Amino acid sequence: MSYKLNLNKSKMYALMSAVNTDLPQLHKCDFSHHRTCYWMSYQHPVTGDDIHVTVTLVLGDTIICFRNESKGTDYLIKHFSIQYLMNHGMLREVSA
Repeated sequence: MSYKLNLNKSKMYALMSAVNTDLPQLHKCDFSHHRTCYWMSYQHPVTGDDIHVTVTLVLGDTIICFRNESKGTDYLIKHFSIQYLMNHGMLREVSA
């Protein structure tokens, strides 16, 4: 059994908010994906820093990483269970 991420801009923001409770309201952001990787980039409204958030499905584990591109540092990395993502409609089973 394999899985595929099922994210759009609002689901990606909800996942980001589950990790970062201080996430600002995003008025302008770029959202894209390719195969098993989704990413969203935005400029922090207070600090002006460019933030890049990546969600990747790797070997049944989903990893979200917040990266401050202005400083070149990852500052928040979290793993999500398959069940959490399935319960929130962010992951679906696909036939092999």
